[in-house]
Amino acid sequence: MGMNLQNISDKKKSLRKTAIQERELTSKYKRDKFATKLVNISHHYLSDGAIIAGYYPIKTELDIMPLMKHLSIVGHKILLPCITDSKILEFRDWDINKAILTQNIYAIPEPIEGQLLIPDYVYVPALLYDKNKYRLGYGGGFYDATIDYYRKNFSTKFIGVCYPANIKNNIYHEKHDQKVDFVIDLGKKYIID
Repeated sequence: MGMNLQNISDKKKSLRKTAIQERELTSKYKRDKFATKLVNISHHYLSDGAIIAGYYPIKTELDIMPLMKHLSIVGHKILLPCITDSKILEFRDWDINKAILTQNIYAIPEPIEGQLLIPDYVYVPALLYDKNKYRLGYGGGFYDATIDYYRKNFSTKFIGVCYPANIKNNIYHEKHDQKVDFVIDLGKKYIID
């Protein structure tokens, strides 16, 4: 007999709590090491001059700011997500060295000026990923709604990033949960595609 939706929802809540606790135990040294490793691995999947959306890391999320700075230096346009009432994220052009950020209602910094663009690639944070490319986020549904919308309307690719310890064999998912196109596994130096 299958698991009902309430059981899955409860399991996901429990996984979120555990993942947050485990991530908070990761030392700053290890977090910085993985942020540097993310910059230094091959990003052969990116086309020249691509429009790339990152995210502004909160709490102990994998810090992709060094990667965003590097990608900007080598000629890519960098965007950051902005929340909307529809839960479909908009992506705003962001000059890492100049742009002013403001905190949204979730206290996540986002640009207040800059052109809205459609990204070629989006780096997607998560508490957990699995080998099937499903993600477990904080439960707000923003990335699920965004991935679903962009897949139907654009050719944007979604790239999962997190610490190696946060990649599991399987995580519970529901019908609305969206897969990313691939996940970067910083522990094994390969991409799960």
